[in-house]
Amino acid sequence: MDKLTFMDEVKARERQMYRIARSYGLADADCCDAVQEALLRAWAKRDTLRNEAAIGTWLIRILINECKTALRKRAKTVLVAELPQHAAEVEAEADPALEQALFALPAKYRVPLVLNVLDGYTLREIAQMLTLPEGTVKSRVSRAKKQLGTMLMQEVNGDETY
Repeated sequence: MDKLTFMDEVKARERQMYRIARSYGLADADCCDAVQEALLRAWAKRDTLRNEAAIGTWLIRILINECKTALRKRAKTVLVAELPQHAAEVEAEADPALEQALFALPAKYRVPLVLNVLDGYTLREIAQMLTLPEGTVKSRVSRAKKQLGTMLMQEVNGDETY
């Protein structure tokens, strides 16, 4: 794959990659680091990509691995103090209640939901990215939607316990 094609593909997926990293519950700085590390790895291995049409799935798979690595590193770290987090760029149409409910979901449900609903990937593509059976992805997306709906209904009714 040539440099210009790679750069065009990356530019087209910048926000998507950040959003996926964010769906893993990483802080803003960790999201940026995970995306940057994923892009560095992809750049170094760009010649190994067999099917250039699958670059999107390939980049997301690398990013998911980086996010999991960041979570493992974070689990080993002892935090001394909680620092306020500043979001780099929050989309204007983001509803705080929806975002709060979304991040209340476990990552195993949240990530497939974000990939399917927000990023438009098919269940088969998500299954390849997450190395899960397609049926598992389908049930996780379904459960995530159901749990999200329940949480939002509870908030509307005044009960904010998730």
